[in-house]
Amino acid sequence: EPLVEARNYGPDRLFIYLRLEEDENSEIDAAVESIQLAGHPLLRMILKDKYDLGGEFYRWEFATALAGALLGINPFDQPDVQGAKDMTDSMLAQYQAGGRWPQTPEFGRESASLGELLAEAGFGDYLAIMAYLEQTPQVDQVLNSLRRRVLDRYGIATTVGYGPRFLHSTGQMHKGGPDSGLFLQLTQEHAEDVPIPGQSYSFGVLADAQARGDYQALD
Repeated sequence: EPLVEARNYGPDRLFIYLRLEEDENSEIDAAVESIQLAGHPLLRMILKDKYDLGGEFYRWEFATALAGALLGINPFDQPDVQGAKDMTDSMLAQYQAGGRWPQTPEFGRESASLGELLAEAGFGDYLAIMAYLEQTPQVDQVLNSLRRRVLDRYGIATTVGYGPRFLHSTGQMHKGGPDSGLFLQLTQEHAEDVPIPGQSYSFGVLADAQARGDYQALD
């Protein structure tokens, strides 16, 4: 999450500060200090050099396995991710058969605004921004600004992922996790598209199918 004033974070966070010892960390150190003084639980982990990063990969993979055991879930399975894949395959099959997308009136509807979505936010909720967009520094900046404003105004946690690749990281949590997610899906037209060799559809069509399949699975 972006760093904001400590008072704007809800009391549902555990902060983990990974700090590379040799870096210039003073600005982040000060922000982390204010977060800890505000009473939020916080863990500091000091990396002696960049090679410690490999150990951190292992640490969090191991922690995920332990958390799964404590929660009574299998962290090595992703049934809801597979469900979204199956829906994507169905969307593609219908597109190939008819040359257009099946009728899904809910997809892309504009009647529900972001404000109406966030008005549903309650304690422990989070906003998942699912960006089926081309990642550029400008888009990164806009999404980061949106997250800051949501944090400032609503105090809820936010995540952001570029589609379709986020489906393999947070996608399972979105659909198989607790009913505490508010989901904002962003899509775009494809100004430049590339055909997939051996297929009758393009990469843009595939991305659109994955967005539609994900939407259907969330619904």
